[in-house]
Amino acid sequence: MAYELFKKYKSTLEKDLDINRLNLDEKALSLPAVKHFWVAKMIEAKIEINELEREKKNLFKILSESDEMKEVSFSKDAIQKIFNNSPRVKEINEKIEELKLIVEYLTDVKYVLGRATDDIKNRIELEKAETL
Repeated sequence: MAYELFKKYKSTLEKDLDINRLNLDEKALSLPAVKHFWVAKMIEAKIEINELEREKKNLFKILSESDEMKEVSFSKDAIQKIFNNSPRVKEINEKIEELKLIVEYLTDVKYVLGRATDDIKNRIELEKAETL
């Protein structure tokens, strides 16, 4: 999942950062919207991580408060071990790890886009100086 999402984001970002003399003004004007798009993607990933963490907590609460667990008197550590080995929790943990990688990538994207603003500004200034 994360690799496909990463490839999609990478491809889209390459288009966003394809800046040349012909599209310099267009890219300069659209960069705030591009930054907003990528920051929104990062926030969406963080929200999804939070939702998965909440789901894990709720699943643990349901398991630890279930009648079956109370009848056999498992310790909290034993319940935690059973919980961590369940297929759904393993799936949630994998998804969280993948999303954390995506958030890390998007954090770097945010930085790159911030630097792109400076690069575009410098290029425009250079073109102005060349025309004088």
